[in-house]
Amino acid sequence: MRSPTTWLLVLSGVLAGFGCVHARDFIPLNRAALRASKPARIKVTNPPPANFDGEAFKNSFLLGGLIGMGLSHAIGVSGDGINDPALKIRFELVLALAKRFDLQVVEAGATDAHLVLDVRTLDWGIVPTRFEHYGAKYSGILRLIDLRTNQVLAQSTCSGNPIDEPDNPTLEAMEHGGAALLKAMLTEAARYCLEDFRKRTLGLYQ
Repeated sequence: MRSPTTWLLVLSGVLAGFGCVHARDFIPLNRAALRASKPARIKVTNPPPANFDGEAFKNSFLLGGLIGMGLSHAIGVSGDGINDPALKIRFELVLALAKRFDLQVVEAGATDAHLVLDVRTLDWGIVPTRFEHYGAKYSGILRLIDLRTNQVLAQSTCSGNPIDEPDNPTLEAMEHGGAALLKAMLTEAARYCLEDFRKRTLGLYQ
């Protein structure tokens, strides 16, 4: 039987490196179809926020004894002001689309929208990159849909996983940094997918 340390090292090898997944689901923005449909209004979906999964975080920190369990309790795993990164991704992308294609952004509950931008978190949390060193992971999905025809104008999934670097925080650093450090780590991981959606999927470079 492999020891917990061995399993952590195996997992870190799987998680190392940033990358995008599910290429078969990738649909770059169909600009011709978008322009032909002459949309005027766009909204975003407003699904219930995804919970911070915390499972890898909690399980890994058990190896750190009381330090890890104390930090897990301190941040609440699913709370302490840690927002679902999809909220910020949605906000930034809908504004970028509105600016690029001269669209009016309307409320999520509006019934007169022509387009809807749906960005959702698939998975997020803290995972080990190697023994007693940790990083943030984030994966999400984007869909841009013409509500008048139900045509999917763009679709993509993205997964940002932490690279094993020397300055990745240790148990001690996580304890001292608390929720502020956790938020910063998750923001960085989600930023990768925000930029991937913006540039690779939607073709918005400014």
